[in-house]
Amino acid sequence: MVEFESALERDLVTRLEFDPTVVSYHEQPLEIFYGEGKGRPGVPDFHIVRLVGGVEQNILCDVKYRREIFERWRELKPRLKAARLAALERGWAYRIYTEVEIRTPHLHNARFLLPYQRCAPNASDADALLGALGALRETTPCDLIRAVSDDRADQARLIPTMWKLVADRFVGADLELPLTMSSRIWGM
Repeated sequence: MVEFESALERDLVTRLEFDPTVVSYHEQPLEIFYGEGKGRPGVPDFHIVRLVGGVEQNILCDVKYRREIFERWRELKPRLKAARLAALERGWAYRIYTEVEIRTPHLHNARFLLPYQRCAPNASDADALLGALGALRETTPCDLIRAVSDDRADQARLIPTMWKLVADRFVGADLELPLTMSSRIWGM
């Protein structure tokens, strides 16, 4: 369980939960002090650990709405600067994530696919779908399901397993575009 202080932080957590490169993340990971005499405390929002190409990447980040940054820049700047320095001292990257980086089609796809990721697939349906996809190489979810069965009841039964395969990345899809039954998918 992770606590978050805003809907935007909740949305980042959703993206982190769905990102296969994320090893771990922790809310409010450390307290920093800044300002004259370094007496003012501040707490960055998250520490994220990613594994990319076998290399661990540490990111300290704050989550802010763009409007808040612009309206409160003078107040926020010293704390954000101190957070950046704290990250650099540890050899970490520092990022400020806003709704522009967080609320993308990828977030909507993560919200859609996470429930499928958590359910058990029908093994025989998964085999049939992956076999058909192997023959087709690239297709759409709608056409893949039709390739497995002409029966409407069977097609309806196949849909959750097909999305489970996308969620678990056994079936490729461009998650930066909105997912639909007409999206381009391919075998991994």
